[in-house]
Amino acid sequence: VVDALREMSMPGRPRTGTILVTEAGGRLVGVFTDGDLRRHVVADARALDGPISAVMTRGPKIARPAELLADAYQRIKQLKINELPVLDDAGRVVGLLHVQDVVEWGVAF
Repeated sequence: VVDALREMSMPGRPRTGTILVTEAGGRLVGVFTDGDLRRHVVADARALDGPISAVMTRGPKIARPAELLADAYQRIKQLKINELPVLDDAGRVVGLLHVQDVVEWGVAF
């Protein structure tokens, strides 16, 4: 978990507050967010010393490249989350859709 936090904090890295955990082939296996960090550390500070696999969210909500942006944004609002990983048909990460990007692009309604 500490390694994931270091990765989140690296200079030049987008500050989304989310780590996408992938296997070697790029397939998404989980998501770890700032909110996950807070919940786990409050419950047990030793979570920082454990593996990311113990605290990440498996099977997170996702978007697909061909999906309408407005539909993905509605799901973000409905689920009250900030990001949706974007996966290709093989389950590989091709992007990360952040709610602020959608608002900036003027798609929000």
